[in-house]
Amino acid sequence: MFAPLIGLLGSAVSAVGTIAAGNAQAAAAKYEQKQDIINASQEQAVAQRKAEGERIRTARFVSSQQAAAGLSGGTSADPSTLNLMGAAQQEGKIREMSTLYEGAEKSRQWLTQAQADELKAQNARQAGMLGAAGTIVGGLGGAAKSWSTAYG
Repeated sequence: MFAPLIGLLGSAVSAVGTIAAGNAQAAAAKYEQKQDIINASQEQAVAQRKAEGERIRTARFVSSQQAAAGLSGGTSADPSTLNLMGAAQQEGKIREMSTLYEGAEKSRQWLTQAQADELKAQNARQAGMLGAAGTIVGGLGGAAKSWSTAYG
């Protein structure tokens, strides 16, 4: 008489455990998602600082070329000096833009991972609920079978 009820109680406890496990996995995935978003932001900030460093290095180089041209008796308007400074500025701009692009790409990768972690959280919650429903249905089936065997 009590066996079907004990089976149902066991199924209920198991279902609660399944839901709790799914929620724990979902919480872990949400935490990972938040960390991924932080990492994406940090990648952008690092790239911006590196790009600023490239701008400063280029400006210093161009300035040193102007000073060197002046010391050698030339002027900064000399065609060869202008060509050298133009090339240095162009190369510096390429390094700056490449640095920003690399930072944006790394940031995008972190944000893609954050989206995957969001899906992982949703799937874990759903799996917990479906597992719990399956456990309850199985428990009801077992209880019905025990009941029919005992009283049928």
